[in-house]
Amino acid sequence: MPAPSFQLSMRTGPAPGKVFALSQDEITIGRDVSNDFIINDVEVSRRHARLSRQGMQFVIEDLGSTNGTFINGQRLAGPHVLRVGDVILLGENVTLVFEETSYDPNATVASPAMAAPAGPPPPPPQAYSPQMAPSSAPTGDLENKLPPQQPQKSSKVPCLAIGCVSVIVLCLLVVGALWYIDSHYLWCTVAPFIPGCP
Repeated sequence: MPAPSFQLSMRTGPAPGKVFALSQDEITIGRDVSNDFIINDVEVSRRHARLSRQGMQFVIEDLGSTNGTFINGQRLAGPHVLRVGDVILLGENVTLVFEETSYDPNATVASPAMAAPAGPPPPPPQAYSPQMAPSSAPTGDLENKLPPQQPQKSSKVPCLAIGCVSVIVLCLLVVGALWYIDSHYLWCTVAPFIPGCP
């Protein structure tokens, strides 16, 4: 029985559907071109993570990346043995799935084409807007009897004008009250706490 072979399949990120065969004993993942598996995404560090083959399994470890490496939602704190189906999240944008690629030399090959990669999810359904069915009733002169519609004016202009007039009236009332108090020497009556008032 041949040793199992594994691959990483990108589900989300810059190239959804991209598959990377894990054929080396040590594989580095990151944004830098010196890595074995290059992922050009701002959330991925230059040298983000490393996969090491240990016997018949792979171990992943974070290489001190800024945004972290997560396995099935848990942030890596040290080396982690990968299991088939584990979801690897690099930063917030890139999701990889650890998969086993089985090769059976006796299997019949149906076609050389690969399965289509999982694409982005379909757009959400549009809200239903009912269409009016054409009426079979005669319209006659009904359209001519309706008054023409006036274009609606913006309601912002009257609100702005009312607000400005209100502020001006309030200012005039305050100035008038202060003038009255000052001209009748009522400061000590209105505000007895003023220094110099008996």
